[in-house]
Amino acid sequence: MKVDQIKTDSAPERVVKQFLQNLEIGEMAAGQKLPTQDKLAEMFGVGRSSIREAMNALAMMGFVEIIQGKGSYIKKVLPVTNVSHSSLSNYFDTANLFHLLEIREILECYAVEKAATVASENNIEKLKLAVNRLGKSGDDLREFLLADLAFHVAIGLCARLPELADMVKAIHKSGNKKLPVIFRATREEKIEKSIQTAKQILAYIEQGEGKQAARCMRNHLDTVNDGLRDDLVQNQMNTDIT
Repeated sequence: MKVDQIKTDSAPERVVKQFLQNLEIGEMAAGQKLPTQDKLAEMFGVGRSSIREAMNALAMMGFVEIIQGKGSYIKKVLPVTNVSHSSLSNYFDTANLFHLLEIREILECYAVEKAATVASENNIEKLKLAVNRLGKSGDDLREFLLADLAFHVAIGLCARLPELADMVKAIHKSGNKKLPVIFRATREEKIEKSIQTAKQILAYIEQGEGKQAARCMRNHLDTVNDGLRDDLVQNQMNTDIT
């Protein structure tokens, strides 16, 4: 006899559903500042990691704004959307992807700063080849993404952090599931800015200017991530409406 497994909501999903219900019945209000994650974990009876996942998903859905150093707020203007179980799972997938990208930014900014002091001539030459490949990618978006991956892997090698290179490959593989969306998000001006910031990162590493290299790396990553974030959210909202 074939029996379908009964699937239950995860703790983060239960938090999101309870949060949205509280908004609907007026126990939470637009513009309200939320308690700390520790306090929310206590209120909802879940772990802090579940709260973090739930807040990331709610931010992706447009209900919450997370301000670094200030806390989390319910947005003053709330979206009008019915969230199904399947679309909620998609929001969690998207939120988790951006959580990985945030971790990547922290590590890669550290990596370029370190590379400015420890990179060997041989690894700098490999980085130059990667930057040249990036510059020649032109209108071929698939080649641009592959060249960009090669550039970030080369950064890890310059910093003598091969584990970072492996992590970047893993994140790139996760991002490939969203490849059509990435293509839409990667506009021509974003590609040009990515290439220019990559060239600046290379120059700063060669000059031993780690702080400047880290600043450029942050700009380099934000160039595509911002467009990707907007496009993913809009795509998910369109799915919810249909």
